[in-house]
Amino acid sequence: IFHNTARVLMRRKEALGEPFFSGPEKARVGAERLLFFEKLKHTLSTCDSEEYLFLGGDFNCTENPVLDRNHQEPHAASKSAFIRLTESFELCDVWRHFHPGQRQYTW
Repeated sequence: IFHNTARVLMRRKEALGEPFFSGPEKARVGAERLLFFEKLKHTLSTCDSEEYLFLGGDFNCTENPVLDRNHQEPHAASKSAFIRLTESFELCDVWRHFHPGQRQYTW
């Protein structure tokens, strides 16, 4: 998908014979992130649930502001939309999964 406002590009690729999506995400302000998350939600709903999905990039949004930010989340609606998206599609931050209490960014 390509989302002009959010400067998003996702490509379906194959790695080791397995399909996946990749690309940079640059939704910098709250309104752009909400549009991006809606487009991403639609795209993810069309994916085969039996395939592995790797999604990466800078979403400029965090689930846990205590661990993942050095200041308050600037757009609460983005945070809520991001959490709904990750829960709906059972996505997880792999770095955070393996470092649950470490105060550091996942980049």
